[in-house]
Amino acid sequence: MLPELVEALKSLGFTELESKIFAELIFLKEATASSLSKELKVHRRSVYDALERMVKKGVVGFFVKNGRKLYYPVPERVKELIHLEKSKLVKAEKICQQVFTSCVKTKETKAFMMSGREAIKQMFLNELRSDTDILIICTDIERVENFLGRIFLDKFTRERVQRGIKIRMLTSKQSLKYLKRYPLLDVKILPFEFISPAAFSTYNNILNIVLWSEEPLVIYIESDMISEAFRKFFEALWNAI
Repeated sequence: MLPELVEALKSLGFTELESKIFAELIFLKEATASSLSKELKVHRRSVYDALERMVKKGVVGFFVKNGRKLYYPVPERVKELIHLEKSKLVKAEKICQQVFTSCVKTKETKAFMMSGREAIKQMFLNELRSDTDILIICTDIERVENFLGRIFLDKFTRERVQRGIKIRMLTSKQSLKYLKRYPLLDVKILPFEFISPAAFSTYNNILNIVLWSEEPLVIYIESDMISEAFRKFFEALWNAI
């Protein structure tokens, strides 16, 4: 099995098991559900269910030989899905270019930089003043939790929920397990190529940019035009995924 192929398929929306099944079929050419279950060490029922979904998507086909149902991969359909994802991203890019071009001339803008743990904490606390949903792009939630600690994040979350402030976040597949514990949070998964050490959040007329390193740097921007431009960029990505 090719781990690179598994990760690539997951970025197209395949589940972990679907990705492993497809990669295994590429290697084996054809296989029964039972043999796939043994190879992947996964319960047969789970494999059957995954194969049924994949047949419906058109990425897997099957035929009957000597009374056995054999499954085979359909790479051409995966290529079609890749082309579709590229089309969505191209559309999002065009929208973003139009938005950012229109923001060359901005109204009065306030901006400053902060660094360190206290700067990150203050950024979070400032978000509690939000009158809108907080829109976030962050692909490394594990780093955020390790840096700030759960005590601080749990306290922040309780206050945010009490104030009814909702978060919409674009993140990585790997970050999902850390986000399940946070309420009032809608999440979508970014393709693999969007994973970055930079994070962004916007609310009201504020845009925060966090550059994660050993000593994280926060760039705070207060601007109607810039925050609105990022909001449109976020919405374009959100709708394209």
